[in-house]
Amino acid sequence: MKLNKNSLKRLRDRLLKVVAVGVMLVVLCEISFYLGGRYCSVKYEVATEESTSVQVKFVAFPQCSADLQDYTPCTDPKVYCVTR
Repeated sequence: MKLNKNSLKRLRDRLLKVVAVGVMLVVLCEISFYLGGRYCSVKYEVATEESTSVQVKFVAFPQCSADLQDYTPCTDPKVYCVTR
């Protein structure tokens, strides 16, 4: 079965379209990686400030009584309930 000229032309047009989209995608990815590399190199040059260290303060919780063992951390829920 022979292919006629119209089907060959459509096949060629479709192939050219796929190749054009592929080339466009590759070019856009290359531009994106280039600009990303430029941004990252500038970011590391600008951010040279020293940061202060984090200080941790320890909090001591009181020993829980037997009736408050299921609450964390030893809080009495009755204190926060508002009754009218």
